[in-house]
Formats: sequence, C-alpha cells, structure tokens
Amino acid sequence: MLYKELQQKDRLIDDLNKKLFDKENKYYQQFAKLEKAMQKYNDQATWLSSQLGAMFK
Repeated sequence: MLYKELQQKDRLIDDLNKKLFDKENKYYQQFAKLEKAMQKYNDQATWLSSQLGAMFK
C-alpha cells in the first residue's frame, strides 16, 4: 500500500516537473521574442533620431 502511494507521488512529481519545464521554455521563447522586438524598436528609434538630427543641422 505504502509502496503504491509512493509510486503515485513520484509520478505526480514527474508530471509537475514536466509542466514546469514546458512553462519555463514557453517563457524563455516569449522573452526572446520580446528582446528581438525591443531591439528592432531601438534600431528604428536610433535611425529616426539620426534622420531628425540631420534635418536640423
């Protein structure tokens, strides 16, 4: 009886660890996309700033 309960708990722990791993990967992917979008925005802002700076010289 006790052995069976331990097996069930072990399976539950394994399942929860897999869910945690999957969520962690999902968040890493989202963060990577966010960083890429922010870099694109920064590049555009730098370009715009240089264009405006050139206009007012």
